[in-house]
Amino acid sequence: MKHQNGFTLLEVIFVLGIWSIIILISAPLNVTIVEKQEEKQFLETFKFDVLYMQNRSLLTNGYIKLTFYEESYAIHEDRKRLIKRDIPSNWQVNKWNLPFLSFDHEGTIRQPGTFNIKTNLTNYLIVCPLGKGRCYIVEQ
Repeated sequence: MKHQNGFTLLEVIFVLGIWSIIILISAPLNVTIVEKQEEKQFLETFKFDVLYMQNRSLLTNGYIKLTFYEESYAIHEDRKRLIKRDIPSNWQVNKWNLPFLSFDHEGTIRQPGTFNIKTNLTNYLIVCPLGKGRCYIVEQ
């Protein structure tokens, strides 16, 4: 009688069952990681856009303004759109006392205020204080 190497059907089914359980458990973790990375990328892009606005206002004497819309925000200079960025569809932006963000020719925020961005995972408070050059992002 020949000696055969290999696995029995029971062993293969057992290993496939373990792998399927591991995949089912790890799938929600991957979705959370992707959403966190999306939040991080959006907030970094927003910070760089605000810095861009401030630098542009220092170099030109034009009126530069960031305005939030339903699913996007845009940066305008003298009614000409420079940049348009999409906000993820299930996020909410609450413009409490800051309907738009703009800088004067010295790089100072014209109108201080706050607004809120609510994502699936967390809430972010964006504070734009008077006399400061930038906005602060605070995780709530």
